[in-house]
Amino acid sequence: MEEDFDCCSNSSCSAYKNDLNEKIKSLESMLVNLNTHKAKPTVYVKCWNKLNRFSENQNCCGQNCRETTGHCREGNGAVWICYDGSLIKYSHSTKNMESDNLIMVLAEKEFMRADIPNEVPEDAYVCRFFEVIALPDPVKETDFNWFNWELEIGLCKNDQCFFRLGNSGNYRTADGTCKRFFNDRMVGNDVFGCGHIIPPKNKPNEPTQIFFTLNKKQIGKTILLNDVEDLFPHILLRRCDARINFGTDDAWPFVYDIKNHVAGD
Repeated sequence: MEEDFDCCSNSSCSAYKNDLNEKIKSLESMLVNLNTHKAKPTVYVKCWNKLNRFSENQNCCGQNCRETTGHCREGNGAVWICYDGSLIKYSHSTKNMESDNLIMVLAEKEFMRADIPNEVPEDAYVCRFFEVIALPDPVKETDFNWFNWELEIGLCKNDQCFFRLGNSGNYRTADGTCKRFFNDRMVGNDVFGCGHIIPPKNKPNEPTQIFFTLNKKQIGKTILLNDVEDLFPHILLRRCDARINFGTDDAWPFVYDIKNHVAGD
C-alpha cells in the first residue's frame, strides 16, 4: 500500500495518505492506553429502597413530629414523607424564618456488601446509586429575596460519619473537610446524584468509593474511604421539596448514565 501511495502524484491522493497515517497513529495510541490502563469491571445493582425516617438530632423539634402530615407541634418548619417514600414535602414555619430547620431524612436500608447478589463476579466493583430532584417553591424563590432553600444529599453511617454535597456546591464531612465541587448554585429541578461503590469480593481491602453527579455528569473527583463500607442514603432539606429515585421503576430512569459508570482509581 505504501508503494502505491508513493507512485501517486495526485494531491488528493497524498492528502488521503496523510489522513490515513494520522488515523493509524491514533489507533496505535488507543491500543497502548488500553494495555496500560485497563478499565475496572463495574456492575450496577438496583437497590429497592425508600426514605422513611427522620434523624433524631436534625428534625423539626424534640418531639420529632413524624405522625403529623408535615406540621410541627412547635410551629417549626417540618417535613412530610409521602406514602411511597419518594416524595418529601417541606412545610414552612408558622412562626418565623429562623424556625425553618434543616431536616435530615434517611433511607430505610443501607447500601451494604452483604446485599450483593451471589451472581456478581468475584472481580467486579458493585455500584449503587440514587438521584434527587430539587423542588423549591418557584413563587417564593422569585418574589422574596430572603427566600433561600437548601438541599444536601449523601451517605452516612451516623452523625459522626457522613459525606454530603449541597446545592451551594460545597462537599463536607463529619471530620470538617470542606471542598468546592461546583460554583453556580443549583436551581429548581436540577438533578443531584450520589453513588456508592463497594470493592470486589476478591479485593476486600480496597477502599469504598463515593461519587456525586449533577444532571448528566459526574462532578468532583471520586472519594475513597478506607474504613467505611455500609452507608445510609440520606438528604437534608430546608424550604424545599424533593423527589428521590432509587432506580427501581423502569418508567422513571436515572438522568445520569449509571450503567456505564466505571469505578475510579
